[in-house]
Amino acid sequence: MIALVSCDVSSASDKKTYPDQFGEIAFDAALDDPGFQLCDSSQMVHSRVSLNYSGGRKRIEELCKQQVNVGGNAYAFNGYILIRFLVNCKGESDRFRIETLDEGFMPIECPDGLVSLVENAVRSLNEWVISKPENVGKDHSKYLNFKMVNGRVDAIIH
Repeated sequence: MIALVSCDVSSASDKKTYPDQFGEIAFDAALDDPGFQLCDSSQMVHSRVSLNYSGGRKRIEELCKQQVNVGGNAYAFNGYILIRFLVNCKGESDRFRIETLDEGFMPIECPDGLVSLVENAVRSLNEWVISKPENVGKDHSKYLNFKMVNGRVDAIIH
């Protein structure tokens, strides 16, 4: 005799809904630039190796650290600031979404000033390069994860 048991004790209202495509970020008039246009949202590329930055990862880290670490240890925050965004086929970026996590990867509040510094640093990155010829002319989803130690950028994971 075989018995089947379900371990899912959550109700339908407890389950999160996710977009149809990983990396999809819907337009939000309260957050996004209405002038930012995707070239073809049905051709979204989600590979982290198909979109690079001029000068590579090291250049992203240099530019972001210059902007975020200017205030010394003004913010006593340890954890992660995760930024997801889209880069269209013209290399323009928008639809930035931010989450903050503690060192155990649980949601946590982060000082607004520090979040703003990180967001502005990422928004200023404007030299995106499509590295795979088959992805030229397509839109890309991108993420940068900032590991913060005492309010300073320790590492950027992407």
